[in-house]
Amino acid sequence: MANICSVGGCGGPAIKRGWCSAHYQRWRHHGDPLGGGTARGAAPEFLENALKNEDHHSCLLWPYSRDDYGYAKIKNGARPAYVHRIICERVHGKQPTSAHEAAHSCGNGHLGCINPHHLRWATPTANQKDRRSHGTALFGERHPSSKLSDAKVKELREAYAEGKASQRELSVAYGIAQGQVSRIVNAVRRAQ
Repeated sequence: MANICSVGGCGGPAIKRGWCSAHYQRWRHHGDPLGGGTARGAAPEFLENALKNEDHHSCLLWPYSRDDYGYAKIKNGARPAYVHRIICERVHGKQPTSAHEAAHSCGNGHLGCINPHHLRWATPTANQKDRRSHGTALFGERHPSSKLSDAKVKELREAYAEGKASQRELSVAYGIAQGQVSRIVNAVRRAQ
């Protein structure tokens, strides 16, 4: 007979330190074999209560699982689903087209806001416009793959405009491709 997990009421097969795989992993991540867990039904209950939220102004932050960008997630059957999309659909109906996104008027979707009064369906263009107005859009020096600060871009443009260096020379000096220098000096933006 296999050893049983030493956590009371578990009953799973013990694999390490007298715990089952789940309790061992919780110990590794949280320092406690019972740590990090959410009471069964707590997340769906929080979601249902969020739908009844009367506060139109304050963000209602999701205290449970989030994706790598901070957006609230919940298991919907066997698959994870975004909470803000579930709430938007429950409050405003199905998304008008497959391209529509659940947009946050507060700009705090990345913080896990699920306040139904802050959500609406929006086109990707409108949602990106919101991101820019909120200061949460990732472009310019805020983009993770950006190699130049806004100050360096300004410096590069001025050097080119004053004829101090060619695009090729600037690409070497700033460590970027010549094509990127061309896009910078000609103020060409890629679609966001």
